[in-house]
Amino acid sequence: MTIVTRAELLAARKLRVSYTKTGMSGSGNFQARSLLFAQAGFPAAGTLSGGSTTAAGVIPTAATAGCPGIPSFGGLTGYLTKMDWASNNGGRCYWVFDLLWKAGAYTTASNTVVSPPALTRVPGGDFKGLEIWIEAVVTFVGTAVVTIEYDDENGAPRSVATTLVAAMDAGRTTRVSLPTAGVQRVTRVIEAGATGGTFNVVILRRLATSLNPLFIAPSNSNGIVQPTMNYLQLGFPQVYEDSALYFIADTTNGSRAVGIYLEIAVG
Repeated sequence: MTIVTRAELLAARKLRVSYTKTGMSGSGNFQARSLLFAQAGFPAAGTLSGGSTTAAGVIPTAATAGCPGIPSFGGLTGYLTKMDWASNNGGRCYWVFDLLWKAGAYTTASNTVVSPPALTRVPGGDFKGLEIWIEAVVTFVGTAVVTIEYDDENGAPRSVATTLVAAMDAGRTTRVSLPTAGVQRVTRVIEAGATGGTFNVVILRRLATSLNPLFIAPSNSNGIVQPTMNYLQLGFPQVYEDSALYFIADTTNGSRAVGIYLEIAVG
């Protein structure tokens, strides 16, 4: 069964997922976003390193340490219908993803052939919109240039190079600007330019993007920004009960705390 009408949405059972972190990753440049995955809070910090440099990499799930648990859907289909977040000291943009695949930590001067299993948790088998991100696990020495060879949304081989910010901090991440509409799998990871540091490569399916960073959201007397997004703004993306929910923040202030609260409707 799926939710089709507004009446069905209003009648659907709603599940709540909470995610709170006491701080962000490091300081650094806005070109490198802050991973919340390995920060203290609830759930407890996950292991930043990708867990495998073998050709297969790993397929994270809701049971992966650092990802919040998701209540059972009872055989129904889940949809993200609401997102609230609250952050001290202002806060900027926040993104929610389903972490579909992860590999690393690769060392500098890597040249690794990759042959991961087929991606799961891709609604309708449509790979358009899937993204590749690069995560610093150990702070880079110098400027890294990471080349990713991959199969695009149609299975055609592609290649793209990304120059990371100089000395990108551990716990920071950068989206790869793909020349295609999506990605089915990564096939090779190459690094040149840096003399130190390690990194992960991940494939993400975007579920939610917070309001524009220039949006002036309501705040309380303590300066805590508290924006809300409903199902119309979110676009009603499908969520799976084994989704590895993954959160990235656009901020350079490592002292910021954040709470993100998701509503999932099942029907």
